[in-house]
Amino acid sequence: MRAPLISIFRFVFLTACLGLLVGCAPGIPLLKQLKSENAQRIVVVVEDDPFEYTVPAFAEDPYVGGGVEKALFGVFGALSVQARLDQARLALNAEAKARGISTNHRKAFAEALGQRLKERGVAVDLVPATYGRGWLSVDRFFYQPRLADVQKLPKEIPSLYLTLDFGSCTVGPVTPCIRYSLNSTGVVSSPGPTQKYRGYSFVEPNLHDLSLAPSVQRFKSLEEATAKIAEFDAALASLTPGAVDNLVRGLERERTR
Repeated sequence: MRAPLISIFRFVFLTACLGLLVGCAPGIPLLKQLKSENAQRIVVVVEDDPFEYTVPAFAEDPYVGGGVEKALFGVFGALSVQARLDQARLALNAEAKARGISTNHRKAFAEALGQRLKERGVAVDLVPATYGRGWLSVDRFFYQPRLADVQKLPKEIPSLYLTLDFGSCTVGPVTPCIRYSLNSTGVVSSPGPTQKYRGYSFVEPNLHDLSLAPSVQRFKSLEEATAKIAEFDAALASLTPGAVDNLVRGLERERTR
């Protein structure tokens, strides 16, 4: 029983941390806050490392998959799922490189977000920065810009940072997906339970909604996904507009819980 209990504890702990990182204390959505402050420009920090497919999920997340393997073996099953996600990442990147596929989905997402916010009266200055591992977990959800880079940002306008992962969210079948998160840079410079601006995080497609399952694009295996790497890459591009729209809607939404 000990291993499953540890796995459950880690999931509860990390889930609580996700709420902390998206600035869950203030209930006012970001765009409403900016409007009340008459803020017409913000800074959004984006990761400037060369683009590659990453792992948009960690093994404790309910949408990862792993099924019986994960349920029966607790931590060991979770580690196995994580290893298989990483195996998929390496294989997909290697095949994309071999085929000369180098789509910068991160840049496309950030630019589309800037355009959507501009349409809502908020201009966005995209500032590239080096990201590093956060203190809570090795999972990339917790990656953030370096403190030294955050401290260089202008103090007179609001600043946030964007974390993006593009890859497969599942093992066995390969599911192209995007995990996105927009957080206050206060998480980096002044960590604590209360941040001035509440961000938003989610995954596209929404694998929590079982009604959407039939419409989600999947590849039957890693072998099929690598053989059809151009289709896999195109699937990520097709998910970006919806993910950006969902992010903006999340920044407009009143928090209910």
